[in-house]
Amino acid sequence: MIILCPSNPILSIGPILAIPGIREALGKSSGRIVGVSPIVGGRSMKGPLDRIMQSLGLEVSPYGVAQLFRGFLDGFVIDNQDRSLTSRIQGLGMRVAVTNTIMDSAETRASLASETIKLAERVGK
Repeated sequence: MIILCPSNPILSIGPILAIPGIREALGKSSGRIVGVSPIVGGRSMKGPLDRIMQSLGLEVSPYGVAQLFRGFLDGFVIDNQDRSLTSRIQGLGMRVAVTNTIMDSAETRASLASETIKLAERVGK
């Protein structure tokens, strides 16, 4: 199981995916790969991601983030605020879990971790 935490997909995860062979290896992996959206309600929870996505002409939403991970992500966790994007993200070939992704307490962090693992267990390869 591989979990992409809600990190900046352009500045943090992007350079890793740009290493020759990494994206392809993830696409061929037999492991379940899920991610958590760092965008909630059209805004980044931390840092400049929303402004970067906008300046690059990308949709500032969990769907926009999911597009960046298309081809290797099996499942994507989005916030309750973005529930309406579920079918669009599913259209990218990903299963979707909807929950509270704003980690403002130990309880919400634990709940998000639990929901993310449950999604990974459901996606199967």
